[in-house]
Amino acid sequence: MKEIATYLFAAAGTIYFALGAIHWWYTFYTRRFNPEVPELMAQMKAISPRISKGTTVWKAWMGFNASHSTGAMFFGFVLVYLPAALDESAIFTTATVINSLYYVWLARTYWFRIPLIGTAVAAVFVLIALLIQVFG
Repeated sequence: MKEIATYLFAAAGTIYFALGAIHWWYTFYTRRFNPEVPELMAQMKAISPRISKGTTVWKAWMGFNASHSTGAMFFGFVLVYLPAALDESAIFTTATVINSLYYVWLARTYWFRIPLIGTAVAAVFVLIALLIQVFG
């Protein structure tokens, strides 16, 4: 039964990794995250956020998208390649569940349908895997 939990964690990890990789690709190799209004993009490239004059809103935007992408890819990598750690650590498993549910909340609150579906499916896999670990 624990083997099923391992496969569910791996399936969830694959989803997170794929979503992160697609997001990373969109960030650096497409214009999908560019504003539709060209004047807004020009303003983003010219204006600094209040926190620092050492960057622009555009550079911060790109950095946030890039770090978000690599965070999702790393989380996916962990779920795929460290099932033994999940099995042995209640803290790590709890953090995994919380992180999964947090991604679902973010997707529902700030993103759009495809990330919501992907994160919801992955979170269900993580929750079922956890239940198998606890009760199986």
